[in-house]
Amino acid sequence: MSAHGMIAVMYIYNENENAAEVEIDRSGMFATPMGGTIFNRKGKRWEVLRTTMQSPNVQPEVMPVLKIYLTDQF
Repeated sequence: MSAHGMIAVMYIYNENENAAEVEIDRSGMFATPMGGTIFNRKGKRWEVLRTTMQSPNVQPEVMPVLKIYLTDQF
């Protein structure tokens, strides 16, 4: 199955990649939040520290990953 057009959105809480959550955006239309944006997730308020987009090394079987680094320390 091709991952064309899809992206994986990885939420990384307080710099802990081991506890990250991943959601698949099948449309590939996820709006990347800007640094400093505050939103609710998992019943808490989080601030976006930074975002990075990792492109796949193998095409077309692997989708890009958007990493969103969040903190609740603001």
